Amino acid sequence: MATNKIKQQEKRIDKCCYKIESTNSPEEISHQVKEIQGCCNNIEQQIKV
Repeated sequence: MATNKIKQQEKRIDKCCYKIESTNSPEEISHQVKEIQGCCNNIEQQIKV
């Protein structure tokens, strides 16, 4: 069960990273950084459990 949960989180991480790569302007990047960091922090916490 834990493995499935981790796989789901990895998909979310991929989405976060794709979001960064597909963002071109510095304004967009700075606007999305907090959102992406929050997403990834949330995923890290869930994987630890």
